[in-house]
Amino acid sequence: MEKIPYDLGYTRKSKNIRHRKAPRDPKRQRKFLILGGAGIIILIAVFAVSFRNGNRFSEDALNLIQVRFSGLQEKLNHIEAMKKRIALLEEQERGLQQSVSKLGRSGRSLRGGLDILTQKMDQLQRRIPSASTKNKTPNANRNKPAFYAKGRYHNVGSGDSLYRIAKMYGISVDELCRLNQITPNQVIRPGQKLLISPGIRQ
Repeated sequence: MEKIPYDLGYTRKSKNIRHRKAPRDPKRQRKFLILGGAGIIILIAVFAVSFRNGNRFSEDALNLIQVRFSGLQEKLNHIEAMKKRIALLEEQERGLQQSVSKLGRSGRSLRGGLDILTQKMDQLQRRIPSASTKNKTPNANRNKPAFYAKGRYHNVGSGDSLYRIAKMYGISVDELCRLNQITPNQVIRPGQKLLISPGIRQ
């Protein structure tokens, strides 16, 4: 029971010894402050120099980057313009191909139409001679002098004229021309037969 207070006192003293601090040296603190300030000043100077050099470098680099970017932009614009031009040329080529194909189809259809027209013309030309021969008969009958079974004819000889023949048979020149469907000024030739008087019409 008597040893307890002694121990407690000892422990208190030891704790007080631990919490005590060593006294500070003012010279050492001043030296530390001077060295720290000098280091800070040196760091500020280094940062300032590097910042200036960095600004110059960054400006030069920025200018170079801007120049290269401008060149790249121009190249991209040129490439874009070339792409648009190529697309336009391709579109025009497609339009030309479509036009050529349309012309080809039109040419084929035109040739087919011409072939059909040629065939039709050939058919019409084949039919025309038969129709013309059919139509020529009545026209020829109308244009030819009326044929008389017992009519009188005169064979034109050398030196004969319409006036002389008409006087020979006692008819007028107009009557002779009417019977033979000729004009008074028409030239007659030897061997030609002229109707002098009408007979019975057949």
